[in-house]
Amino acid sequence: MPTNDGLQLSGMKVVGNRWSMTLTANIYNLENHAEEAIEQNIPAHFVSSVRGEIYKLKVRPIVFIDNYPVVREICLIQPLSRQIFFQWFDYDVPLYDKINESSFFKTSQITNVGMVIYEDEECLHFYDDVLDLLRSHHGKPHESTFDDRLTRTIVGLEKDESCASTYFDDPRSSIGNLQKVRSGRLKIIRFPHDIKLENKISFANPGSLGYSLYTFRVTDIEIYHHKVNQSSASNVSDIHRNEFGEQSFSFIAPDGYYWSILQCNSNSSQKL
Repeated sequence: MPTNDGLQLSGMKVVGNRWSMTLTANIYNLENHAEEAIEQNIPAHFVSSVRGEIYKLKVRPIVFIDNYPVVREICLIQPLSRQIFFQWFDYDVPLYDKINESSFFKTSQITNVGMVIYEDEECLHFYDDVLDLLRSHHGKPHESTFDDRLTRTIVGLEKDESCASTYFDDPRSSIGNLQKVRSGRLKIIRFPHDIKLENKISFANPGSLGYSLYTFRVTDIEIYHHKVNQSSASNVSDIHRNEFGEQSFSFIAPDGYYWSILQCNSNSSQKL
């Protein structure tokens, strides 16, 4: 039996929020199904597709002539899943995703996972200093405001509210070279402390219904067990073999989110 009902249909603006992002080659097919689900009274929180510009443009494009790199995103939250689907236009990152053309919704693997926290630099340092993730982006406080259409719509910002994002990538990824950017990104949305957010982190831990755990895979689990033990993480377990015979351990990161680390037996580097 689950320990609780999980995050259910809670929106994005919640401490404890977890979600995944997946690329699709046909965002409108997903949108059609999501709209029909709502009409059939299937429990869901749905935000229809919204356009966002990938780059901050200095000069507006000449429409119907210039290349115009944009992304469209939809947010679909159900009792057991919390997903953002996105489609790129006039833009490509070759190592970031691989769409399965035979899949029903023409989707890729999960490319990102996400969390919501209050501004706390010490919590962020855990991910690059202890877990050795690559901090590929760190937006200044108030980076995204109500005027940012994509963030406002997907996250649910209200007037006078703001947030910022930090990205942690696979260590083999790249900052600045799109040809080497890989999937496996951890996106952390940071809110200033003057915005009151509901804290539901206890509904997003193992045993809860729905998304409740992220796993980090490493090539030397003993090293990371020592590093996590020496950090400000809590509830660090011993290394045990899981139900699949893989060595793993779990812990609660300084931001309160529950994680597990899994031994990878291949020669690949660390990744989410």
